[in-house]
Amino acid sequence: MEDRLGALGLAMNAVIWWNSLYIDPAVTRLRERGPVLPGGRQALPKLEHRRPPEDA
Repeated sequence: MEDRLGALGLAMNAVIWWNSLYIDPAVTRLRERGPVLPGGRQALPKLEHRRPPEDA
């Protein structure tokens, strides 16, 4: 069982490392292009949480 957990941890670390290699250039490229939204984050509407009506 411990061998499986060790292999899973190794695989997970490899995926995280691989993703970090490609995320950094992608984020850099997006930042060079400028803001996607004309107002930045402030232009996004706030999310509201509405509870469903309780049945009496």
